[in-house]
Amino acid sequence: MGKTSEVIPALVSLQLPRRFALAPSVYNSGVALEESMKLLSAVGLIVLVLGIASFFIPIPRTEREGVKAGNVDIGVDVRHHEHVSPIVSTVLVVAGAGMMIAGSRAKRA
Repeated sequence: MGKTSEVIPALVSLQLPRRFALAPSVYNSGVALEESMKLLSAVGLIVLVLGIASFFIPIPRTEREGVKAGNVDIGVDVRHHEHVSPIVSTVLVVAGAGMMIAGSRAKRA
């Protein structure tokens, strides 16, 4: 167990060259790392909720069908309610849950 507690601080204080670091403050401060993990959990929750909602809530779409000749416009507005593909909804749910798990595990470490 002693080795594990020595390895984690070494990973947190890891210094990457500036060209490879996307967010250098994450590697310099444990506080910034914790805040980014909270953000990851929050984004994961939003993606998860959108994924669950996409299973049940249809997306409305209006399509205009008709003929226009000069100033005369004859047509019909057709409303469609389409559901998102179940595969896309499942991917959103799994991705959101994965982000939430990754964010919560990093907080505990």
